[in-house]
Amino acid sequence: MTTYEGWSQGRWEGDTLVVETTHVRADNPVRPVFGGSIMLEPDSKLVEHVTRIADDELLYQFTVEDPDLYTAPWLVEYSFTLQDAGIYE
Repeated sequence: MTTYEGWSQGRWEGDTLVVETTHVRADNPVRPVFGGSIMLEPDSKLVEHVTRIADDELLYQFTVEDPDLYTAPWLVEYSFTLQDAGIYE
């Protein structure tokens, strides 16, 4: 099954939310990420980890796996800190 953003399945591993996404659309290979973009194919696998590491901080990590596009899996990490200001979509 192919959807606009791919097929995602989440699960908990201890205190970490893990989301695996596959089957992204072939006609829309570029995915925006914070400050840039990544290239994915229908056979690519994106694995995201979200872990609360403090009362006011989340650690967000994602790994991209696709031997057709990249020579090895690669990892990106971001730390999100709670702000007093409102957040809008």
